Amino acid sequence: MVAVSMIRSYKLLRRLALVLGFLPAMLLFPHESAWAQVPSGQSQSILAGSRVFGTRGCSACHAVNGLGGSLGPDLAKSERPKSFYGFAAAMWNHLPDMVETAVGQELFADKSCIVCHQAGGVGGVVGPSLDFLNQSGSPVQIATALWNHGPSMSAAMRERGIRRPTFTGSELGDLIAFLKSATDRLPQGAMSVLPGRAEEGRLLFEQKSCVGCHTIRGTGGTVGPDLSQLTGRRSLLDFAAAMWNKAPAMTAAMRQAGVAVPQLTAEEMADLLAYLHLVQYSAEEGESDRGPRLLRGKGCLVCHSVAGRGGGTAGDLTQARGLASQAGVISALWNHVLISDEPGRSAASWPTFTPEGMSDLAAYLQTIGRAR
Repeated sequence: MVAVSMIRSYKLLRRLALVLGFLPAMLLFPHESAWAQVPSGQSQSILAGSRVFGTRGCSACHAVNGLGGSLGPDLAKSERPKSFYGFAAAMWNHLPDMVETAVGQELFADKSCIVCHQAGGVGGVVGPSLDFLNQSGSPVQIATALWNHGPSMSAAMRERGIRRPTFTGSELGDLIAFLKSATDRLPQGAMSVLPGRAEEGRLLFEQKSCVGCHTIRGTGGTVGPDLSQLTGRRSLLDFAAAMWNKAPAMTAAMRQAGVAVPQLTAEEMADLLAYLHLVQYSAEEGESDRGPRLLRGKGCLVCHSVAGRGGGTAGDLTQARGLASQAGVISALWNHVLISDEPGRSAASWPTFTPEGMSDLAAYLQTIGRAR
C-alpha cells in the first residue's frame, strides 16, 4: 500500500510539474513551440496536470497568467524550475511558508479578524486595513499595535457580539505569514525596530506605571505576576500573544486603580522587552556568607588565600582586581589559569559548581572586590 501511495504521489507530482512547467509556455507562445518542450514519455498529460492544479487547491493561492488566486505568486510570471527535480526542490523549500500561510488564512477567518479588518482587499472596514503588516510586521510592532488598540478593538467586538479571540505565539506567526503574503509589498521595503535599551526600559517600567501592578524581584505591585520569575523560553511572538490575551484583565485592573492605560511606541516596547529580558537573564544575587565554605570545600584555598588565610601561593583574593561586579567575577573565573604544578592541584580535581553555588561564590567575591 505504501508503494502504491508513493507511485500515485509521484504521478501527481509529475502532472503538476508538467502543468506548471509547460502550461505558461502554452499560454505565452504558439501551440507547437510549447508542445515541442514536452518530454518524450507519453504517460503524462498537461491537461491532467491542469486538473490536479485545480482539484488539489493550488489555484486557490496561485494564478497562471492572472487566472486563479492571488495569495501566492502568479506561476506564469515567476521564474520556473528548469527540471523536474528543480520543481520538486522548489516545492519542498517553499512548503513551510505555504503551510504557515494556509493556516494563517484559516485563522484570519476563524478568529473573526476578517469581520473588521481587510487583507489584500478582502474583509471588513470597521478596523484599519492590515496591509501595513507587509512593511512593518515585526513582532515588536505587532505587540505595540495590539496593546495600543486593544481596548478599542475589544469594545468594537462587544458591540457586534464577536467573541474576543486569544492567540498562541505560533498562531500569531501563522496569521502574520498570511497577512504578509496576501498584500502587495510596499516599494520602500520593510521597516525594522532597533534593539531595545534595557536602561530606558527600566525607566519606562516605572513611568508607564507597570511597577504599580508587577513586581521585579520583590519590588513593585502584587496585582500581576513577578515578571522576573517567568520561566521558559519565550519568543517575541509569544510575548505579543500574551500582551493581547491578558490585555482585558490588565486594563481592568488599571482602571480600577485609577491608572490610565499607557500608550507605547514600538521603540518603547522594544526598550521594555530589553529590560524584562535582562531582568530574567541576570542571575539573582547569591548568599555571600556561603562563599567561605565553598572556597574551602571546592579546594580553592589550596591555591589561593583570603586576607592571609589559606595555604596557596596563587595570590590573595583580597588583592584581586575587577571583582566588584557579576561580569567582573565571571571574567576573572574564565581567565583563570590552572597551575598544574601547584601542590595538591591537578586537572582531575578541577572543581565544578551548580548555578546556585556559582551565584553564592560570585556574591562573596563581589563583597571582597567592593571592599578594596
